[in-house]
Amino acid sequence: WGMGKEIDLGANVTSKLSYIDNLLKSQANVTIDRLSVDSKVAYYVLFEITGETATTYSITAKMAFRFATSANLKVTGGMPVAGTYGVYDNPFDPKSTVAKEAKTVSIDLEEKMGVVLTGTATVEKTSMAITNITWSFKGALSVEIDAKNIPDINTTGSVQIISYKDYDVGFEAVAGVDLYMDFTPALDLFQAPVVQGETWWTNETALTVAGSVNGHVNAHGLTDDIKAQIFTEELRNATGATDFPISFEKLNSPDGEIKNGKFGPYNSTVEPIKMRCMNGLVTHTVNGELKKYMKIQVNDGATFLYSQDEGFLAGMYMNMGGSMPALPEEAGYVTALFGSQVSMDPMDAKVVSDKIKSIDAYTAKLTSEVKGGGLIQDFFFKAPYLGFFFVALGAISIGILAFFMTRPRKP
Repeated sequence: WGMGKEIDLGANVTSKLSYIDNLLKSQANVTIDRLSVDSKVAYYVLFEITGETATTYSITAKMAFRFATSANLKVTGGMPVAGTYGVYDNPFDPKSTVAKEAKTVSIDLEEKMGVVLTGTATVEKTSMAITNITWSFKGALSVEIDAKNIPDINTTGSVQIISYKDYDVGFEAVAGVDLYMDFTPALDLFQAPVVQGETWWTNETALTVAGSVNGHVNAHGLTDDIKAQIFTEELRNATGATDFPISFEKLNSPDGEIKNGKFGPYNSTVEPIKMRCMNGLVTHTVNGELKKYMKIQVNDGATFLYSQDEGFLAGMYMNMGGSMPALPEEAGYVTALFGSQVSMDPMDAKVVSDKIKSIDAYTAKLTSEVKGGGLIQDFFFKAPYLGFFFVALGAISIGILAFFMTRPRKP
């Protein structure tokens, strides 16, 4: 059985063109000359019973994610002349009396991302409780950005210095992770039978984790200042790298839990998780057949669809916020333009299988083309949002641009 979703982000952005144009006019005194965004995201999960013993099933979940964006933006307007201003001058405000000159700002972006994740779980037949999971991850990313006349604001004390910079920046990355997780006792998520209106807590369990990482990153066009921010002492200690490319096989964590890309086994505890089966059923037509699903909410946050036929998950709805980690301040532009919910609906297994095979081939081709790359301190070490927000820059560049133009940076 499978689930998935495809979203046309480009159409979502261009449909809000008048809103974006009015935002820029009112807050930054610029108008849109050109906006073209072709941005699509697709993500799927396919579940399959791949093994059986007298007491257990082996359930394999193959997940695939593809995100491709081609975008170009051009805006023109009266912007403050490069120079020094007071922190309260608000030079980008249309009502500001500081000296202005006509400037054109442009951003062109090409981004490709493919991720395939395969996990196999051993579950107990009687309860579907999970005893162990083996994960295998592979992914590739390529981003090229050409930007001209981007405002740069540096604030020191009571003054801010405004200049305009051009960027020709590229990021490339390939990465892989192999991970083994063992639960003692087995993690009983559903405590079957699942009953509508019922609330329960999962059992506390000891978790043992071991695995390894591989791959490398590379980048070009970065300024010395940006490199200095990336290659901190912590990063140098963890990777041994003082410049790009960076090899994950040499990764060493400061706490010593990762050595030369390998980690574990180490132990932790999975605390009880609040689960609630909500009232009412959700219906979906899958392969011409009408099916009903229960709704299970996790920790008062994300909601999963539960199939009584399979005794397992079959769909997912998650808000960007709530139980998720705090998002960056600029993420408000993402949720405003794209919506705040990530979801996967039940789908025909054959359709999902074909979609995953296509993304798998796409990822393999991209991996062969990529030399390595990325802003490692964000993309790989801040879970797991930079990949999304950064490569979506083309689709949200106007909002981000307005954000930076209307507010001075902190010293």
